[in-house]
Amino acid sequence: MELDPLLSEFHKEEKERNKLYSVISGLFSYLESCDITPLQIKTFRCERESFSIETVDNKGQVSVWNGFSGKIRKTSTDPLTSAKRIVNVCLGKNAGLDSDPFKNYLIISERNRSKVIENYSGQQKEVEIVNFYPFPYYEKMPVYEKFSILRSVIGIRRAMLRNDLIAEVTKETINRSLGMSTYDLWESISKILSEGVEAGLLEETSEGIKMVGFKFTSRRKFMEIYDRYFLKVNKTTLYDF
Repeated sequence: MELDPLLSEFHKEEKERNKLYSVISGLFSYLESCDITPLQIKTFRCERESFSIETVDNKGQVSVWNGFSGKIRKTSTDPLTSAKRIVNVCLGKNAGLDSDPFKNYLIISERNRSKVIENYSGQQKEVEIVNFYPFPYYEKMPVYEKFSILRSVIGIRRAMLRNDLIAEVTKETINRSLGMSTYDLWESISKILSEGVEAGLLEETSEGIKMVGFKFTSRRKFMEIYDRYFLKVNKTTLYDF
């Protein structure tokens, strides 16, 4: 199964999504932990290896958080002349690549999800944060984390009718999502429920939908099952087989 070209490409994409997700999740937890100056997320843009989040605090200060799964790229706006505060966000292994002390950085720990390092204008400080894993929810996040969010809301053995389940997950997730309207989130949750049922990760009966617990014991176990579903729905011609 591992040698299948469709599956290999899917695994490559998921690996890239996971790297970026680590940065996004760490930043989201950091922003949610800012209890001194509450921040409102205004915009979110996500590409294959980078993202940008714009926030505003209660004093009107706008900050742009540019995140990268790999090496930090140069930003188009000079933080010394812009009215917006520019902050580069990266994983620990990619930190220290740009030695300019006047730039701002947030370094996400890869080993401890409850720790980040602030580096603002050369002043570095280690900060403990509340870990909000597996949130936030956004459309291009890894598939395992999408189902992990579903699990965090409804649990393992709880069965709910489809529309009730979608409504509850949407309600619990809307304030912990990025770049999604309530409608977008509803549609996305509906889609992963359908995928989960078809893949056998979720069980649907007359009593409703519930998660099949033993299939979520690890990422590896989950992906073995999801891989079979992925091949089933993506192999559409005899040539694919």
